[in-house]
Amino acid sequence: MSLRALLCMMLCAGGLHAAPAFAVYKCESNGTTTYGDAPCPGGQRMDLANPPADPEAARRLAREKQELARIQAERTKQERQDEKARIHAARAQQVEQKRCTSLAQKLRWAQEDAASAPMKSTEKAKRRARRIAESYQTMCVRS
Repeated sequence: MSLRALLCMMLCAGGLHAAPAFAVYKCESNGTTTYGDAPCPGGQRMDLANPPADPEAARRLAREKQELARIQAERTKQERQDEKARIHAARAQQVEQKRCTSLAQKLRWAQEDAASAPMKSTEKAKRRARRIAESYQTMCVRS
């Protein structure tokens, strides 16, 4: 049985963690290397359960963990800034809405005053109502 076939069989059976159930032997004869599950004269048993550790793997893992922590911290910071901006915009919108409501009320009152003003002060009341209407249009009416 070849090593590829054996490895393929182990992977299909559930991965390399199943390796301790099998013994793999490396045999060399006539310049040919073969792998099998039975011992052979002069063969050497291979331990597939504990492959040699990659010395760079631990450093790579540590770097990746640091990078992940940095990205998560950056994301959290950005989310906090976005939330603050949303709260600020909502408050500004409330203030503007309150100001426009107040201006609309002043406009209604000025128009009522102009309509009921005595002849002598009608022009002054109409001018005041017109100015409040212009202010309302400028500040509150979106085009």
